[in-house]
Amino acid sequence: MSLRIPVLVSSAPGARGADGDRLAPYRVAVAELPLSAKLASSATGAVVVIDARGSGGWLCAVEAALADGARGVVVDEAVVPDAGCRDRLPAGGAHVLAARRFLPRDLVEVARAIVAPTGAEAVLVTVEVSGPSSSGVLRDALGWARVLTGGGELGLGSVFPENESGPTVSLLLESHDGIPVLFSWAPDAGAPWLRVSALGAVEVEVAIDAGAGVARLTSRSAEGERGVRKAFEGGARRELRCAIEAPCASDSPDELSCLLEDLELSRRIEHGCAWA
Repeated sequence: MSLRIPVLVSSAPGARGADGDRLAPYRVAVAELPLSAKLASSATGAVVVIDARGSGGWLCAVEAALADGARGVVVDEAVVPDAGCRDRLPAGGAHVLAARRFLPRDLVEVARAIVAPTGAEAVLVTVEVSGPSSSGVLRDALGWARVLTGGGELGLGSVFPENESGPTVSLLLESHDGIPVLFSWAPDAGAPWLRVSALGAVEVEVAIDAGAGVARLTSRSAEGERGVRKAFEGGARRELRCAIEAPCASDSPDELSCLLEDLELSRRIEHGCAWA
């Protein structure tokens, strides 16, 4: 019989309120994984799920979970940069995973595999994104730009309004390898969506539209076209499975650092929009 991993569903300070229990899907996911997971009352040896949608404090909650001996941590939907205690977080050891609504990890894994081979690198990435930053869509559009340019840090160039009559803002970003990223963001109040394209010998297009229920990746090359849709499995269950399996995956990327960098860059973009 397989070992059942304890799961503690926690919350960052101030995370509850009008939205109620936003981590309920994780409790349901534990019940859907009866052979590999069980609810826990303490962090020691457990996968700890933290609601990071509040105004701050979630990074210190991560530190507290790791200090208490957590096996791993899932940070759910952090939308506010949190300087917190990053310099005090232990290097290595327990994995910290970032659950990001518009950056589903199954599509990310497919995209990484497509752009990784020599000759498949993008020469240009274009990003169109619409929706308030509080939805996480701006954060995750930056995440997709990072993934499709090879996974390194993005640098912010110019920020300027696309036209005087509309709120759309255009940006020029650059990857650590010098790949240009043309980025267009409309901070509308409607249903958030994003469309990201990597152009090169292999073309990759990602489209995610929360209102239309669309989440797909399409790749095109001399060999033909391939389409991939997000897995049917619910997001909370997928995150828990990955967190349970993460200690066995030595090549797991540092998702916390990527999350913090994307949040900080989204903050700088918003700040730039205020005076652009």
